[in-house]
Amino acid sequence: MSSFKNNNNNNKKFKYSESPIVSRDINNQDSNQSDINNNDNNSNQTNNNNNNICDRTPLSSPNTINKIQDLLKQINTLTSALTPTDRSMLQLLKRKIDSSLKKWHAFLQASLVIEGVTLEEFLNNHSCENRDELSIACENLNIKSYSAHILSSLLIIPTDYKPDDLMVDEFNRLVGIDNDRAFECGEIKRLKGGEFILGAKNILYTLKPLMKRQINNEVVKEFIQHHPNLLLLKWLISLHEKEKTYETLIKISTNLEINNAKNEINLPLRFHKGWITSMLHRFKLIIKTLKSNPKVSHQQLFKIVHPLASLYFKLTSKEIENPQEQIFFIYENNKMAISKEINLEFKHLLNKYSNILPRYEEILNQLNSIEILPEKLNIADINKKPDLMLSTTEAIKELLLISKVEDFDCPIEFLKLVLQFINNNPIEINNSNNNNDNDNNIKAFKFHESWIESNYIVLINLLQNGIETELIKTFIKYTSNSSILHSAIKSKNQNICNQIQFLVDFGEDINRVQEKVTPLDLAAQMGQFHTFIKIIELGGGLNANNENIKNYYNTLSHGQKCQLKPLIENHLFHVNPKLVWEISLDYLLPTIKDESIDDSNKKRIIIGTLNKRLISEKHCKKLFNSNGQPNKPIQWGKRSVILISKKKYGLGIYFKFKPQFPGIEFAVGSLSELLFGSYTHSNELVLINGEPVLLSQQVYGTPIKDSLQKDPSILNQIDKSNLSKQIVLAILVNNADGNLGNFIISPTSNPNINRLISIDNDQSFVHSTHIYENYFKKKEILLKIHTILFLVDEMFEQVHKDVIDSIINLDIEKLFQDWVDLLMEHHNVTIHLLKCNSKKFQIDEDTLIGVPFTIDTMKTLSNKINRIQRFLKKEKPITHLELLTVLDPLLAIKYKPFLYNTKISTFEKFIQLKQSGGLEPNELSTSSYGSRIILESRDIPSLKNFQNELFNGKYRPETALSEIKQHFSTIDQNCSSIDSTFFRQFKLDVIIKIDLSGCSNLTSFGDNDMLFHSSSITLPSLTHFRASGCNKLGYINIISTALKILDLSYCPVLRDFSIVAPYLESLNLSYTILKPTVSDDIFKCYKKLKDYKSGGRTNNK
Repeated sequence: MSSFKNNNNNNKKFKYSESPIVSRDINNQDSNQSDINNNDNNSNQTNNNNNNICDRTPLSSPNTINKIQDLLKQINTLTSALTPTDRSMLQLLKRKIDSSLKKWHAFLQASLVIEGVTLEEFLNNHSCENRDELSIACENLNIKSYSAHILSSLLIIPTDYKPDDLMVDEFNRLVGIDNDRAFECGEIKRLKGGEFILGAKNILYTLKPLMKRQINNEVVKEFIQHHPNLLLLKWLISLHEKEKTYETLIKISTNLEINNAKNEINLPLRFHKGWITSMLHRFKLIIKTLKSNPKVSHQQLFKIVHPLASLYFKLTSKEIENPQEQIFFIYENNKMAISKEINLEFKHLLNKYSNILPRYEEILNQLNSIEILPEKLNIADINKKPDLMLSTTEAIKELLLISKVEDFDCPIEFLKLVLQFINNNPIEINNSNNNNDNDNNIKAFKFHESWIESNYIVLINLLQNGIETELIKTFIKYTSNSSILHSAIKSKNQNICNQIQFLVDFGEDINRVQEKVTPLDLAAQMGQFHTFIKIIELGGGLNANNENIKNYYNTLSHGQKCQLKPLIENHLFHVNPKLVWEISLDYLLPTIKDESIDDSNKKRIIIGTLNKRLISEKHCKKLFNSNGQPNKPIQWGKRSVILISKKKYGLGIYFKFKPQFPGIEFAVGSLSELLFGSYTHSNELVLINGEPVLLSQQVYGTPIKDSLQKDPSILNQIDKSNLSKQIVLAILVNNADGNLGNFIISPTSNPNINRLISIDNDQSFVHSTHIYENYFKKKEILLKIHTILFLVDEMFEQVHKDVIDSIINLDIEKLFQDWVDLLMEHHNVTIHLLKCNSKKFQIDEDTLIGVPFTIDTMKTLSNKINRIQRFLKKEKPITHLELLTVLDPLLAIKYKPFLYNTKISTFEKFIQLKQSGGLEPNELSTSSYGSRIILESRDIPSLKNFQNELFNGKYRPETALSEIKQHFSTIDQNCSSIDSTFFRQFKLDVIIKIDLSGCSNLTSFGDNDMLFHSSSITLPSLTHFRASGCNKLGYINIISTALKILDLSYCPVLRDFSIVAPYLESLNLSYTILKPTVSDDIFKCYKKLKDYKSGGRTNNK
């Protein structure tokens, strides 16, 4: 900070280095150091002291310090090669150099020299003892510079503008030379004791002759050209950049702790929360006033912007007329009140002159509304209470939060600066955005809501002005609370399709839901057909309201529906197949009310679970012959399957008469959707003339049989994620009928990528193989699972990441509960449909209504999913073939010979697979098994009266699931012994955890019979076994390759155990006394052991 004294216009001048950071040796400090900033009358002494201090201060540039530090590094490398004496000398030198680098530092600010006198000297030279002398002095001052100072003072509210803080240069222009006390408070400051003092302490407000004059026209014209929001933004960004420069200089030029150094020079600059908001308000108020009244005086503007401060100066002028004395007494109010009984506290003045104040009570209320601002805080205090003071970054956020779109005629420059600042300071922005603050807290970097509401219009302006791509992406990111796509669609402009394409390319979500409406829904609501088409082309429709889209589709013309056909087949079907299914149902089989049914259409009525539909006469002739029996246009296959369609529109529905297991078809489809999304097709069970018919969605594409015969390489064009999910699903559900006619290769919008869709899954959940004795009494394995999927080359590839992501964090218990809930809902409605509408209560053996599940079927599926999840969590790559081998080794053994045969195509492999089971080539696309065989493979002993048993509540999915839980709980019951006979009711490979803790009667676990080789209980999936506190337990015999946690603590009679567990990690034998030989061999037997407790101690390997 520079000081200026009245001594023949000789001005204080500082020497300064090329760096603003000057290093000073602490030994050179003396009592004259404080004279640098003292304002006394001895200019020569001050100058001499300053020159003396500066001359004696060693100046160090960053380069010099870096060289010294490099020298220290070289000393360290040379030390080992020197003699002890030399080494000692070098170490002493190193300590001296290191000590010199750690010397005390002083920070000096260098300023340009201003030729002239201080305002204090200027006024003293003109005496200014009375009004006339003051008027003459003021006439000599440059009015333009005065007006400029008044306007800037109204904005920044300097709190320390004394006469010696301003210079009058040789042209009588005012120049501020000490401006570091500003932005601290408002016009009036409230103290903790309840007093109110002046905040806007400024000598310029006391110069009445100038205050009464009109504001300079040039200053007015220049000032009103500024945009308040833009100017403040530029100013704050410049402050931010300057702070970064200072911080860099501190780091490279001193050895001081960074926060201590910043504290010394009051960095970083901080603003009271709300200061920027009030400053912007004053800025706008000044411009509004200047525009409405260009001839306004300084005093009038002062009263408008700072009504309380202007009143304060008015009242103090009644106490003290001389401007210098007035400002002096304002600064020294407390001292002078004691010596001369002058009290300039604001409330005191108000009370004293209340008789001339018409708005006295109102003024008091204004004062009482002023908040007490915190005193100056250091960095540590600010970190403890970050909401008290804002950094420049946070001040910019405050400005952005209060800057509205309507504040700008053209917001491009402002917005560009904001976006550049965000991109250039990602760490600061992200750190503050991570704070979970509400919308009113400037810690969160947010635009004012008007930008979000108008983001589309603003975006168009950005595009038209050629703003950089990265800035546009940032704008979209930070204004994404409201979908730009929705705003674009609402704009109804002619170029909307190109703009939507552009927005999606920039990362906008084409399926984003805003207020329960997607872009596709909005386009439909607004009747924008071309926009509707464009959104579907870009993948829209996933989260659409199907009912709204169906209603819109019904309003389209014939030409529009024809135009939609390729989009329905190649786009919408893969994004939202259920929507296409519902559109097809409503168009081809419209709903009908009961009152519209009569004898003429009674036989054409479809009775569904939700409503009734009408078959047109045209479609009825295609479905039934003259005798009313279903036609059979396709010769292969045991059932009649007929397609009705509207080819021009791309809509189609298959009628499958006498479906075998429609409930299992639904079970596979719902499980697929819960795991991976929709990878099957939609269907619905209905009754036609009392007979069950399965309506199935048309899958667009070609059966894999035809595709492979034409082009064997077509499998290489199937989407890898899609194919991997289909293979894993096949491993889980064991579909016995994965023949070449039950998979469709469906084209997508990408001509080089197809998807594989399974269309017939009702023979799923069967045992994969059957072991039987042949004629020669030799055991053979009969394959029951015939699927093309286990013969594709993808079996040798790793399980796709999408599959891993879907399964690895899956809550399996919730999955089964959600799935069974869906199955039970479907089971109940289909049983109800059959009971209420079928003429014959007992359906023939070809069709089974309901969703039959046994406990073993549910166990097998649960075990598979659990084991898949465990394997994937190991984060080791695993191929589809390896996964099949682990989960179903016998099935893998049967497929491997065909799969490894590289000399034949996939199609030929399937032929050989079928022929190995005694089937003919013409059966490649037909089912191999009847209902009786399939049910037997699901552990259902007899087909006789099975439908009645389903009606009566047996074989329900929820029963199977509850039985699993119940069986697991029975393991925890107290019993005297548990052996292999006990586990006959379980599938051993399903059991994951066993907890027998506290079983007081348990004496043994396992077959303690050494005469037989199979004396151990094998539990391949068991990971946790606990038998803590079993005070009678004397023997355990288990084999488990998955066991990791074993707790046998507090088992006093246990002396030995036989547990084969190569991957055991934790063993607790606390207070269990084993034979010494057993204890000594613990770490030999369990080499993976990490945590071992025995005898009340913990032994870590």
